[in-house]
This record gives sequence, C-alpha cells and structure tokens, in this order.
Amino acid sequence: MGITNRKYVQGTAYIPQELLSELTKVNNRLVIGIPCERSKEERRLPLTPEAVDILTDTEHRVLVETGAGLGINYSDNHFSEAGAEIVHSPAEVFQVDIIIKILPPLPAEVTLMRPRTTVFSLVQLD
Repeated sequence: MGITNRKYVQGTAYIPQELLSELTKVNNRLVIGIPCERSKEERRLPLTPEAVDILTDTEHRVLVETGAGLGINYSDNHFSEAGAEIVHSPAEVFQVDIIIKILPPLPAEVTLMRPRTTVFSLVQLD
C-alpha cells in the first residue's frame, strides 16, 4: 500500500483509505438517557447542557427526562438547545444504551430497562 492510498487523520497517523471507509460505515452512535432522580433530597445531575452539547455534536443521541435539570437550575429548554431530546416518561428514558444517574437505580427503574443496558451511577458507601 503506497502513501497515495492513505489519508492523514488529524491527531492520528496515516490510515489506509479502505479502512477509513469501513470505519465510516460502522454505527458507533449511542443513545444516552438522563432520568430524573426520584429522591427528593437529590438535586444533582450527572451531565450539564454543555456536556450534552459535546455528546450530540459527535452524533450521539441524548434523552433527558423532563424536569431532570431543575435541581441544578437548568430547564428543559437548556438541554433541548444543547441537542437533547426531552422525553416525558421514565419508560422512554430507560430504553437506551447507557443510563447516567447520580443514585443507583431503584427496583422500579430496573424493571423499565431493557436487557444489557449499561448504568453509570455513584456508589454510596456508608
């Protein structure tokens, strides 16, 4: 393979054009869900609209449950402007590839998840 069959990708090395065309065919987009926290004491949220903007700029889908950002003074409009889709039911936000929460999921939330969903949450050690 000569240098003419390779393309330089910024931040990396030369990549064969054949491999580059195969990489663009792979659908690496994730659907990420941010649900409301069900505990009245929990006001934190794992992602701000700025973080959502970064994810949606790389073509990932982010679903935010309506009202999820109110505890950190972000409205649904802030998240929507950052590219998130605002959903109105917990059932919608839990049908994603990755769920990002502050508290571990409650049993009722686990029943809403599809099999093999990945959950990122804090572990609370007492």
